[in-house]
Amino acid sequence: MKRKCAFLTVFFIILMTSLFSALEVQRVEASGTIYVRADGSVDPQTAPISTVDNVTYVLTGNITSDADGIVVERNNTVIDGAGYTVQGAGSGNGIEIASSNVTVKNLNIEEYVAGIYLLYGSNNRFSGNRITNNGQGIDLSYSSNNTVSGNNITNNGCGVYLDVSSSHNIISENVFVNDGLLVYNDCYGNVVVDNSVNGKPLVYLEGISHQSVDEAGQVILVDCGYIKVENLDLSNTTVGLQLVRTENTTVAGNNVTANDGSGISLASSSHNNISSNIIANNGEDGIEHSDSFNNSITGNNITANGDQGIYLVQSFNNSISRNNIMDNDEGIHLESYGLEDTCVNNSISGNNIANNGLGILCHGSNNSICGNNIRNKTNFGNGIYLVKSSNFNSIIQNNITDWFVSVALQSSCNNSIIGNNIANSYDGFRFSLGSSNNSIYHNNLVNNTEQVYSSQSGYANLWDDGYSSGGNYWSDYNGADANHDGIGDTPYIIDANNTDRYPLMTPYIIPEFPVFLILPLFFIATLLAVAICKRKRNQEIDKPRMILP
Repeated sequence: MKRKCAFLTVFFIILMTSLFSALEVQRVEASGTIYVRADGSVDPQTAPISTVDNVTYVLTGNITSDADGIVVERNNTVIDGAGYTVQGAGSGNGIEIASSNVTVKNLNIEEYVAGIYLLYGSNNRFSGNRITNNGQGIDLSYSSNNTVSGNNITNNGCGVYLDVSSSHNIISENVFVNDGLLVYNDCYGNVVVDNSVNGKPLVYLEGISHQSVDEAGQVILVDCGYIKVENLDLSNTTVGLQLVRTENTTVAGNNVTANDGSGISLASSSHNNISSNIIANNGEDGIEHSDSFNNSITGNNITANGDQGIYLVQSFNNSISRNNIMDNDEGIHLESYGLEDTCVNNSISGNNIANNGLGILCHGSNNSICGNNIRNKTNFGNGIYLVKSSNFNSIIQNNITDWFVSVALQSSCNNSIIGNNIANSYDGFRFSLGSSNNSIYHNNLVNNTEQVYSSQSGYANLWDDGYSSGGNYWSDYNGADANHDGIGDTPYIIDANNTDRYPLMTPYIIPEFPVFLILPLFFIATLLAVAICKRKRNQEIDKPRMILP
């Protein structure tokens, strides 16, 4: 009987404790945006934040919000999370700071656009926080002389973003897991030391030259020169490798895969050589290349990236050659911003561009697109798309097959499209927005549902190179060749303003893509993958398991 009473007593105590705990959690958890006002007050007053001196504000419960979590408007304050969580719903910012000399510590921040967002702030400190599953873990914008240290930053799209004009910040002793650092191209003077990415060093070099990177989980180079980044596994971070105002650097033989943003990013960088890398399954571009010139991108396997395989923005005099570019949303994209063509004088040659949603999109001038193999996306996308570009783009001897639209021109003039196979597409050529004065000849248009489609009439293009040279081969041409000179006796009529005067009777002979390059690329990729897997296995055996706080 005594044993039964004791059991009931213990059961009653446990039940009451559980009920009290449940009521307490319900009492302290709050929803909606909470403000620490400039006068020191907390708004709303019922928020689970306490202070006795209007300096240190301590959370007493969890906060959930589908907008901003906590907005700090007061200078010289401390936000102590005391181990509690500020959780969002994918919008707003977890902690938004509109002041200076603020410390945020011991706080869990989850599922916001930015876990911590600082705009025009200085002398702030963020330490000992656990920041997970946000778009950006910490975003410093127009902010300098801040410290980010000792945080666990996990599974964010970008772990720490040094955003526009953020300089002279200290980023130290943070543990990044499945994310990392991203630096805007006008930032400088930041100190980034003793951080790890997926258990390996985050290598940040600024103002360094003539150095090799031996081991890294992520590499950021700012104002550097003559650096060698070779044979590394730069995967599952924000961007595997970033070059900012960096020149004469070699990036070769690396495995750059499964990063949330781009695999390799260049900004305002020149005379770099990117070759023989595996760049695959990155969330955005395989290689992002902006405001950069005289770079060489050669012999890389660039596959299954979320956006472009290679994306050139406002860049000139670059060489893209002998790459295997497959299964991306777009193969190669050349982009000019503003009213003038700013993506100019680039050479795209000898690439294997296959199974992408769009082969090559060109918005620029004086670019050479020569000898590429563009193929194997049946009735989908575009082979080569010239958009709002003009002035002598040269498109010569490409094999282009099996696209919804093989070549599309929009507001494009004075381009040369010569020596391409254009086959098995819905539209062989597509013209829109006044595209005219383009030279188009020695192409083979075979089995396209509509060989040429124009959304506007009255715009004329040149469809042949004169009598002895000839025009294009049209698989639906029914004319005769009485004198056996290889040129049809009657013109091929496209519309009232466009005529191929000298259609070819047989397909124009176009050199095939040099298939001997594919086997070496595959062989190099295989050897590199085996070496990386072996090294990763040895590292897993040697290193202790990392326990996250």
